[in-house]
Amino acid sequence: MPGSNEFRIADKVVNRSAAKQEFTVIYHANHGRPILEEGSQLVAPVKRVFPINDHAAKAIDTYTQFKGPIDGFIEEVFCIYPYDNSNGKTEVLLHNADGDKGVSLKYAVAELPYLTLWKNTLSESNGYVTGIEPGTSFPNNRSIERKAGRLAVLQPNQTRQFTLDFVLHNTHSSVDAAANRIKKILNGRSTQVNKEPESWE
Repeated sequence: MPGSNEFRIADKVVNRSAAKQEFTVIYHANHGRPILEEGSQLVAPVKRVFPINDHAAKAIDTYTQFKGPIDGFIEEVFCIYPYDNSNGKTEVLLHNADGDKGVSLKYAVAELPYLTLWKNTLSESNGYVTGIEPGTSFPNNRSIERKAGRLAVLQPNQTRQFTLDFVLHNTHSSVDAAANRIKKILNGRSTQVNKEPESWE
């Protein structure tokens, strides 16, 4: 809506065939300046996180923290299982170093159970950006997601719906309010950090 700091994406996927079909939906939401910078932070109610490969494993201890642009940076990808609240919703926040600018994303975990964090903090000219990506799976080959039990299936004529609410923050109070909502979702529950990537050989 014009004049609002919020917008919604509402989608549906329908299987119109006579046979069941595997499918994958990942919402690749990229964020850059002025929210992304040296000292930016990801705030999320993380149940479990693991690196997608050995390269990302080297940075698992700082996966919620962001650096400034780095020429030649190699992308890092982290796979997250988020907690939800009593209404089945979760919220994820990215804010700048000062905590006065940010973006948050709210959605139902039942619709999008998996969250991918894609760090691509290259030099500005090469695409200084990070992706916060709710999905029906992680961004692996389908054979891997199938073995892991994460590959979604639609039966004939079945419909899946997805709703994502984005909120833009431009004050400390707005960023703090989002962080506090996320803290309530976490509700003192622990985060499992797996320092090695999954193996589905």
